[in-house]
Amino acid sequence: MKVAFFDNGNLGLLFCRLAQRLQERHDMEVYIICLSYKKAQFYEKRFGVKSLYTNINDHQRHQSGEEVIRNLEYKFDAFSLNKAIMLDRVLSEWNAVKAANFLTSFTYNLKKVIEQEDIDIIFGEITWAVEYISYYLMQYLGKHYYNPLNTSVIPGRLCFLNSYNDNSFIKNIESGNEVNEVVEGFMKDRMQININNQASFLKSKLPPNFVKRSKNLLFTYNKEDYRYALQLKLKILKKYAIRSQINAIKTSLFVNFKDIKDKYPNKKLALLALHVQPEATPDTVAPEFSNQLELARNISKNLPSDYLLLIKEHPNGIGSRAVHELLQFRNIPNSILLDPFESTNTFIKNIDVVFTIAGTISFEASLYGIHSFVFSDVYYNIFPYVTKVNNVKEIKQELSNREKLPKDELYQKNLSAYVKVYNNSFEGDIYDPFLKPKVLEEKNIINLEKTFVQFIRTIMERE
Repeated sequence: MKVAFFDNGNLGLLFCRLAQRLQERHDMEVYIICLSYKKAQFYEKRFGVKSLYTNINDHQRHQSGEEVIRNLEYKFDAFSLNKAIMLDRVLSEWNAVKAANFLTSFTYNLKKVIEQEDIDIIFGEITWAVEYISYYLMQYLGKHYYNPLNTSVIPGRLCFLNSYNDNSFIKNIESGNEVNEVVEGFMKDRMQININNQASFLKSKLPPNFVKRSKNLLFTYNKEDYRYALQLKLKILKKYAIRSQINAIKTSLFVNFKDIKDKYPNKKLALLALHVQPEATPDTVAPEFSNQLELARNISKNLPSDYLLLIKEHPNGIGSRAVHELLQFRNIPNSILLDPFESTNTFIKNIDVVFTIAGTISFEASLYGIHSFVFSDVYYNIFPYVTKVNNVKEIKQELSNREKLPKDELYQKNLSAYVKVYNNSFEGDIYDPFLKPKVLEEKNIINLEKTFVQFIRTIMERE
């Protein structure tokens, strides 16, 4: 079985370390898919991992690639080229013709290398247009694309999903008493769980934090890796992040955020957790709710009068949203825009209900016995505290229904759901090494090696 990892920014360095071990210790044919010729050369030279470079021409629409795109659109209702462009943080800012040329060229070349090398499985995220297309292309070719995803609230564990909105897991193990005890320990000690490992919000977007992370990496990466990673990061900074830095500073100066410490004793508190945009999660999983400003307004309209809506920017969204957009959120009736410096950990236990399109905060809130409403199909919908909503007008009735449910019974069902997530997860941590250098430590690489070997063997047995 031939396996490939999809290069995604600095995550490619982690994937290459893993691919190198799988190749050397388990006699596997492992590749890494790259959009950049320079990166492909670097990966091959540094790690000895063969790179599949998808040569792309954005000056001319590729006719064969366009034909493949049309086939995908006919076969999959959820797929479209325009959607792929709009969900991508970079391509959405390009000229539409250039973006379409880029993706048709990419699609043709990816199909070509997959068929030439006979790739069976691709592992990668589904956050960029090229990954989104790759997922559907692999389905179309009768092959596999899996998204290895950290389980968020279970430290050091990940699960494999075969789509971004699939709530079924790849392995299915009946829970035993030992696992129940482990998970119940997590539940009882949930106040100590690091629900949000983003240390700070606005501060993390400012230049001093960038310098600090760079210094951390200097002692984690091989020097050659570090230098290359830093060059990539500086390119991103030069092209996109400078504007983000300016927006972050403007936000801190001109937007009047508030905190909620004991200031609203007579109100029930509803939290709306915003997503970064554009991105696959809000823009493709639940496109009808992707206008988050309108979603916030509609939630406010449909909340009972004894509720106050708290609106919280995503940690990675600070600076990506213009000041005038944030001011529109602030002007929504019966709501407040929370201070982005304040960690969710400090107040989530005081929240009565959480709203999110597809954020893991609903998963996290369930540990506190807090009800949440999501607007898409996500794997943590299995939790009894998590309810999918198809229409914002359902909120009042759903809140009323939720309040009638027996708490003890809900807790036991929630524990069972948590056990299922634990049982369908594996050891290992996958994260951008630039943000979390510890993922490159030998212990984590060994855990990931065991996990991927076990998972790949499971897939081979099912073939």
